[in-house]
Amino acid sequence: MFRSILRIPPSWSLLAALTVTVSGRILSTYMNDQDQWTKLYHYLDKRFADVHTEIAELRVELNDKIDQANTALDGLAKASEADELERLAMKSQLDRHDRWHHQTADKLGLQLDN
Repeated sequence: MFRSILRIPPSWSLLAALTVTVSGRILSTYMNDQDQWTKLYHYLDKRFADVHTEIAELRVELNDKIDQANTALDGLAKASEADELERLAMKSQLDRHDRWHHQTADKLGLQLDN
């Protein structure tokens, strides 16, 4: 009965038949597991490649935005520097005019408030 369930030829011993049958099932299970692992590996490899590509694209976009921000900041710094120089020139001119007014007032004998 056992031989018929396992489909063992009558010439094999029971131990040999069990060994071959168990080994075949283990090998079959192993091969199925290997196939599943291979499928899983390929799936994960593709997903990680996609994620890597997305990260690379985001990195490029981020670098572009950082460059744009740096360019804008450079423009603001240049404008601020130009404004500061213009304010210094205007202050110098105002001080010079103030000094001239005081000199003129002194010559005319007038008293100016500071």
